[in-house]
Amino acid sequence: MVKYLGIYIDYDKALLISLINGQVNLKEIHSEIDHSRIKGGARSKQPYGPQDKVSESKKLYRKQNQVSEYFDRLLPHLYGISSLYLFGHGKAKYEFATSLKNNYNFRKLPVSIDNVSNITRNQAIARVRAFFSISDQWQLKKNDILS
Repeated sequence: MVKYLGIYIDYDKALLISLINGQVNLKEIHSEIDHSRIKGGARSKQPYGPQDKVSESKKLYRKQNQVSEYFDRLLPHLYGISSLYLFGHGKAKYEFATSLKNNYNFRKLPVSIDNVSNITRNQAIARVRAFFSISDQWQLKKNDILS
């Protein structure tokens, strides 16, 4: 059984499109990453008094942990797949590919990455089907040459 997985990934959500023997399965996983802005500090009532500051490093560290947890929630869906296709806009797909390379279980998983602007669910399904039909044809040609 050949199982392919395409993931439209963003920092807000991931749309997992799996193809198992031609059947399409969809699963949407929302991230719980906090995208709020840092509120400004407070001034004391004394002139030239101390100012409360907001720690940007704590906010950045919290966001990095949330992204890491989000990627960890995607990993169980990758077991048993033959090939992975990551696409979307922004940097999330590159960060996820890097985290896969750092994970011992998925180090040898073939990953393809593509830039795509916002697309609908049906367009994402069509893109994954087209990508894996092309890679299947290439695999067949490669096997014919080697035989």
